[in-house]
Amino acid sequence: MIGLHLQIQGGIDYVKRKGKNLATSIVASGGYDDNLDNSDVLIYTGQGGNGMNGGKEPEDQKLERGNLALANRTHEQNPARVIRGDTKAFESRTYT
Repeated sequence: MIGLHLQIQGGIDYVKRKGKNLATSIVASGGYDDNLDNSDVLIYTGQGGNGMNGGKEPEDQKLERGNLALANRTHEQNPARVIRGDTKAFESRTYT
């Protein structure tokens, strides 16, 4: 049985199926400047490479771990749950 989203900090949760990691859910929390999230369209940047944590410069995304699982999900036509953060929440994050 799969829960809502098991990763504590990772934005992409995945399971291994038939030798491939497949994404089961993503969290769109607004943590990246280039994410777009409205009712019709979600542009999801991916996992990792965000320079916001620790003052590092942003890096290009790598096709590994969660990002690879998300790409595999697309190729396998396996749906993934999208969990959206409430951008109106003040100083805390609420997920729906």
